[in-house]
Amino acid sequence: MNKQKFQRAVVLGLYVVLFSIPYYLDIYYQTFYYVFISILFLFTMIFEFEEKVIAEERFYRMWKKTRERGIVFFALKEWLKTIGSIFFFLVLEK
Repeated sequence: MNKQKFQRAVVLGLYVVLFSIPYYLDIYYQTFYYVFISILFLFTMIFEFEEKVIAEERFYRMWKKTRERGIVFFALKEWLKTIGSIFFFLVLEK
């Protein structure tokens, strides 16, 4: 599994645990608890946005290389990937 997907799964799991704690334990100041979780969520989204900017820069570098190679190479590569995935799913379906 990709590192970024693993990190997202861990963060999602932690948020599920944090949101389920009040159902199992008595929390005296639930308002402060949910404000704390909201602040954590805000920081998580800020870091996720920064990672997305880095990923977009990488995409544009790769897109520049692809455009230099030409449309025929790109179309042929995507066509082969599509045919390969269709064949793969047809074989696994039976």
